Amino acid sequence: KGSNVHDYCRMLTDGCKFKYVPKNEIIEASDEPLKIIRSQEEYLALYRFWQWMKAVNPVVKAAEMTVFSMAEHAAGTMDYLLEIPGGDYMIAGAKPIHLESGIYLADLKSGNSVDDDAFLQVGAYASFFEEMFKDTEGFQEIKGTLIIHTGASTKKGIEGLTTLVRTRDEMLIDYQDFQ
Repeated sequence: KGSNVHDYCRMLTDGCKFKYVPKNEIIEASDEPLKIIRSQEEYLALYRFWQWMKAVNPVVKAAEMTVFSMAEHAAGTMDYLLEIPGGDYMIAGAKPIHLESGIYLADLKSGNSVDDDAFLQVGAYASFFEEMFKDTEGFQEIKGTLIIHTGASTKKGIEGLTTLVRTRDEMLIDYQDFQ
């Protein structure tokens, strides 16, 4: 499920359109190019991510990008690098989250829970990204990290979705803990 949801969400950010068709129904012809999703659970995760994207309206700077650290001899694939306009967003249940304007590294989680190691992972990826690009023109420090969890138990805001936020300072501590 998780890798399909990741693929669908990346395709969504690239402009792909989707349609849910249950496994027992026949797929009807369409004039519009559509990606058919047969799993209701996967379609619901995609829908929640789409609602998140509409609420926050970020600019996707990169998606599914390999990042590495020569110093750490480590690498991984970050999900999203997003430029987010500052504001208060209903993306974490009943209360809005305030995000400062800037660049964020976001990781998508579609399971029932988010492991504590998720913050170490995105903290490391953010540090790897900065190591790779710190000397390039137009470089901006990463403001913080986000975990977008599409399998949450929230009932308010975007039902079933929460966003966990780490500030830059917390992100740097997460990276230290990763090491």
